[in-house]
Amino acid sequence: MNVPSSILVVDAAILIRAVLGRGRELGSLVLIGEVRSLAVSTRIVEEAVKVIASRRRDWARPVEVAIDLVTVYPADFPDVEVAAERLRLAPQSGNGTTSDDHVLALAWLLSADIWTHDRDFARAGWATWSSANLRRSLLEDG
Repeated sequence: MNVPSSILVVDAAILIRAVLGRGRELGSLVLIGEVRSLAVSTRIVEEAVKVIASRRRDWARPVEVAIDLVTVYPADFPDVEVAAERLRLAPQSGNGTTSDDHVLALAWLLSADIWTHDRDFARAGWATWSSANLRRSLLEDG
């Protein structure tokens, strides 16, 4: 059975769900953060804050709580252009979007898997984990 890498890059959608209270994401962020290092880029934080602020008036404190659970890296790391091209050419991607190039580039930089519900990363050849699979692998099995 595959196991997640020791570091996980957290996609913006996971942070958004954690703060907006959808499902078990905040609890998962806390629990998974106890057994794996969680990483985001400043671009991931900016994307999450933009969405959260548009949907929740009292967004600052919950965002702060979520951000305290992760390590934030500057978004000026190498290979963003290469990551964008990899995502654009991903087989069966369907949309050819490159907006998450910084997520993939950070994963490469840290040799980390990605915690996301987006399938384009896996289609681009990088390991990804959904929330349910992470919980099952890390929390329920040991």
